[in-house]
Amino acid sequence: MAIQIKDTVIQTEAIIGVKDNLEAAQTATQGAIQVGRNIHKGDFVNQTLFDEFGTIGRRDPNSDAAVTPERLNGLEDVAVKLYFKGDLFVTNTELERYGSSVSGMNKGIGATIGRNISRWALQKALIALTGAITSQSGLIAGNGTTNADVGILNDAVFNLGDVNGDVVAFAAPSLVTHKLIGNALSSTADKISYGAVYDAQVGTLGRSLWTVDNPALGWDDGAGNTGNYTLGLVKNAVTIDESEIIKILSDLDLTQENSGYRFKAEGAYTVNVKGFAYNSAQGINPTDSILANTASWNLIKDIKHGAGVIAKTL
Repeated sequence: MAIQIKDTVIQTEAIIGVKDNLEAAQTATQGAIQVGRNIHKGDFVNQTLFDEFGTIGRRDPNSDAAVTPERLNGLEDVAVKLYFKGDLFVTNTELERYGSSVSGMNKGIGATIGRNISRWALQKALIALTGAITSQSGLIAGNGTTNADVGILNDAVFNLGDVNGDVVAFAAPSLVTHKLIGNALSSTADKISYGAVYDAQVGTLGRSLWTVDNPALGWDDGAGNTGNYTLGLVKNAVTIDESEIIKILSDLDLTQENSGYRFKAEGAYTVNVKGFAYNSAQGINPTDSILANTASWNLIKDIKHGAGVIAKTL
């Protein structure tokens, strides 16, 4: 049976995989991570917002004094576009060893590409979140010298003061989740009846816990000290918009000793962090290090209107 590479099948399967994985993250974070589609030109999305206005004060019903009205104060929000690519070469022999139908082979290739694209997009969102939130010291709890526990999560969310209830979910590495479960187990003598045993449920102040291992959730001070970040995120903390149509192409390559197919995936996502504007002076299509740099993010108004908080632990 001749090998048949179906670009449309692969692309459709990949897009389904991207959609499913990103929507799963949206559900797991109670909407802190939002996914969408906003095909646009250029490298940034600039949006002007109006600050709060219309201060209310005492009025003297007997006065005829002149007043000076308030003026609208514009705030600028900037989202940044990030471009991705993926290159793969697979020989015809490898494809023939796949051991499946042509339809299954094409779907398998598409699903794998889609899974990798969604992981890439989520990683950029987490990098942007850590860069933006750590740009404000008032949003960070802990100095990285203690292990994660519910106490430091509580300290983190209350950095938002009376709007601490806006935090809907925590995003934490598996090591942090493991420590939180360990704390839950050691907090009671009756371990068998505790939810940590049966359901791995731990106290997280009533917020959802999304466990995700990603380099963006680790910190390194450059002096040999390392640890973990746990993000406490508000609803719509970060939006990941498909901003260039995802393209997945294939071509027969006969220039190698073993003939095969080259696959190329291309596209772009635009990342927007709530309450923070990307500093366009940092350049277009930033690298991970620039995206994570605190200098790349400007607080639009105040920390109570931002994406969330961070607990810095071992």
